[in-house]
Amino acid sequence: MKPGWVIGLFTAFVIMQIIAGVCEMTYLGSEQVGVLQQLMQPEIPDVQIPIIGSVVTFFAVTWNFISTLWTPQVFFWDYPFFQGTWAIVRYALFIPLSIGLIVSLILAAVRGVSSG
Repeated sequence: MKPGWVIGLFTAFVIMQIIAGVCEMTYLGSEQVGVLQQLMQPEIPDVQIPIIGSVVTFFAVTWNFISTLWTPQVFFWDYPFFQGTWAIVRYALFIPLSIGLIVSLILAAVRGVSSG
């Protein structure tokens, strides 16, 4: 998968996440924390030793980013506006895109290059 497709899908995720936040009334800075806010403001551990702290912080932020991306809203397009009759759009269009994205990310990690 070309890198442009990956960028386009993540841009679609951000736009749909903003729309979902408006639908569910969960905005940035509100009491309910959405997926987009978890990506933008990760939890940073408090470690007193500078060298160890930077390594621990790097792995903690990386793990938080990966685990946040693996939520149902990101790869499985579980948004409030894809319910009811619109669920067919999710299953027919967006789930196959997610499967292709996951496979291409795994292949890029194994081969070390993008396929574009």
